[in-house]
Amino acid sequence: MREASKQFLEDLLAAPGPSGYEGPVRAVWKKEVESYADAVEVDVHGNVIAALNAQAQPRVMLAGHIDELGFQVIYIDDKGYIYFDTIGGFDMGLVPGRKVRIHTRKGSILGVLGKKPIHLMKGDERSKVPAKHELWIDIGVKDGDETKKLVEIGDPVTYDPNFEVLRGDLIVSRATDNKAGAWVVAEAMRRVANAKKKCRAALFSVATVQEEVGLRGAKTSAYGVDVKFRTGFWQGRPVRTHMTDLVTALGALAKHYGAWVRLHYVYPYPHVDDVIPLMNDGHVLPYLDV
Repeated sequence: MREASKQFLEDLLAAPGPSGYEGPVRAVWKKEVESYADAVEVDVHGNVIAALNAQAQPRVMLAGHIDELGFQVIYIDDKGYIYFDTIGGFDMGLVPGRKVRIHTRKGSILGVLGKKPIHLMKGDERSKVPAKHELWIDIGVKDGDETKKLVEIGDPVTYDPNFEVLRGDLIVSRATDNKAGAWVVAEAMRRVANAKKKCRAALFSVATVQEEVGLRGAKTSAYGVDVKFRTGFWQGRPVRTHMTDLVTALGALAKHYGAWVRLHYVYPYPHVDDVIPLMNDGHVLPYLDV
């Protein structure tokens, strides 16, 4: 394996990207493909679409998802322990005892996933797989007040980076599902771009988001590639925008016509913390499905 390709894979695996919070890993993938793709765009959903020979036919799309399983902070108790919900589907038997990183506004915080100690368990408890409400994250604080100064409800959590070479060309790491796939589609485009014989088809390599919570990015990016690879405009302005910009524009339009706008989307979404104040300011009805 090329040393640069190996480093790219390691960088992908080290960058956090739980579903809905793919920003850091998306930046790594985008920076890499920009060095050989003709054009690279990030769509509204957060998928990264790299194009090579985009106007040709047929149109071939290769996709791998960059999101990973994760957790999300939902409660902090008086002792400072952090309780969480899951992002994606976990085998809970593999969760206790793992080191994790809580990704806060101010940076990542190291923690350990804990549970009731075995010497306090009775009978069948010892062979039982713990439910998620029976687990917590310990970040080594004295009480809940200290934790709340560091961590907020809603903060995403991932396992601590743990890339290692197992043997030969075999590696072990968190999130190889499916950052390894995203690496493959990027490497495929690099090889096609550098080939002596020009590719006659249009090639799109796509790093998709939110696979772990319902294959979402694969669906939305496929529509984008199928219709046309370009940024659309309406009245001279790009139609691709962040959720907060969309809510603000819709709110202004509704106010002009004396109407209400109700925002309906599926969580997680990376800009949810910015949307809530817009609800409070009356730009959109305070209604949110989680």
